[in-house]
Amino acid sequence: MGTRSHTGSRSQQGQEPSTSSASTTTSLSVATPIANFSTATSWFYNFDFIWLLGHVPSLVDLYTRYKKPIFITENGAMDAQPTPGVYPEGLNDVFRTRYIKEHITAVGKALKNGVDIMGYTVWSLMDNFEWTAGLGTKFGLYHVDFTSPAKTRTPKASAIWYKNLVAQNKIDLC
Repeated sequence: MGTRSHTGSRSQQGQEPSTSSASTTTSLSVATPIANFSTATSWFYNFDFIWLLGHVPSLVDLYTRYKKPIFITENGAMDAQPTPGVYPEGLNDVFRTRYIKEHITAVGKALKNGVDIMGYTVWSLMDNFEWTAGLGTKFGLYHVDFTSPAKTRTPKASAIWYKNLVAQNKIDLC
């Protein structure tokens, strides 16, 4: 069974279908946020990892309910962006590195709780076109210079951290 996660809301079937984009799911009438979100600067940047408290129980619940192995098909964070269009972290993307580490740690804890996790995929390998924001958000482990003819790619700190994690094939679950 495939699942993806970026923020913390649980949804259920509602009376009215939603036409909201992924960036506005916290306003859905059928979604229940796991934590309160601040929208002072960016819907994504301000959740402060609180929702991770719900990540392990959510994986356990999915597995208990459906008895199918789980593949996390997409999990990632956009660059810290307190001001729209300004990315102060640049290639030193501490926020993304922390986000991915915390989520992989949660996956490890779910495994320890007996959840059959088949795989985990980071979103995204490279900065790309996002449906709701075009080229305005940066999710990649690699920075892409969209102004250069060659679309030059440069590894961010998160790419180096993730490469080392994969090479070691382990993470501390403290």
